Amino acid sequence: MWLTIQTDDVYGRLTQPEVAALQSKVLGPNQTDPIGDTIIECLTEVRGYVGNAPRNLPMAAGLAIPSELKAAALSLIVVRAASRLPTKLMLTESRTESAREAIALLGRVADAKFAVARPSADQLDKIESVGAVYPAYDSTRRRAFRNQFGV
Repeated sequence: MWLTIQTDDVYGRLTQPEVAALQSKVLGPNQTDPIGDTIIECLTEVRGYVGNAPRNLPMAAGLAIPSELKAAALSLIVVRAASRLPTKLMLTESRTESAREAIALLGRVADAKFAVARPSADQLDKIESVGAVYPAYDSTRRRAFRNQFGV
């Protein structure tokens, strides 16, 4: 099954003071919550690793990722969001190590050494063709026949 990660998924991995710090200290005037942008960046990166292995194609539409990679994606999102804070209190050694392990797992996915589920038919990315459709053959009539050449 493929899924997308929401802001609530990320906040579920953080303590309430950490959520408050991300929502207040990171924001300047006129800035919105940066977690949404961090989620998009990390999901795009995860999809890049998944798409590198031909057996993982076709991929699901949008920013969906395989459910097996949810924990890895969340680890990356938390570390990258925490790195935006002026103090590095959220960047604990265990979180940094978890992010390293996530990158290693994604590398195995890209090398087709870790299998991920295929998306269901209703999750597939709909590819639309563009441009004119040309026939794969020429339909002109033959003007010469073998018997004309003595064969």
